[in-house]
Amino acid sequence: AIFVFVVRPDTFALMKIPKDFALDSLVNQLRHGIYGFYRANRIPALYAQTAQQYTEAATILYDKLIAPVQPLLPKRLYIVPDGVLGYVPFEALLMETPVGKPYNFDSHRYFGKEHII
Repeated sequence: AIFVFVVRPDTFALMKIPKDFALDSLVNQLRHGIYGFYRANRIPALYAQTAQQYTEAATILYDKLIAPVQPLLPKRLYIVPDGVLGYVPFEALLMETPVGKPYNFDSHRYFGKEHII
């Protein structure tokens, strides 16, 4: 399980999130989706593929890790990750699946646009 603590001046919450998904694999997919295109010498054929990897992983990670506690979150967040979660750029997680082309990055709904992290 993954435990999420939400600590605010007015409340404290603890949520146990079942680890019923491949966390390590999703984090690797997210990182490859973000950096893979640039590490592959910007081969155009990889652009759409890596963008798709990023959007899939970023949406699933948001749904699994953040969405369950979203109503409790203040505008300003301090995230203290442990283990593989230390490799997650939480600002880049996607709050919903993008409509249209996955590489249309300016139209994505980023978690980092909704909160100060």
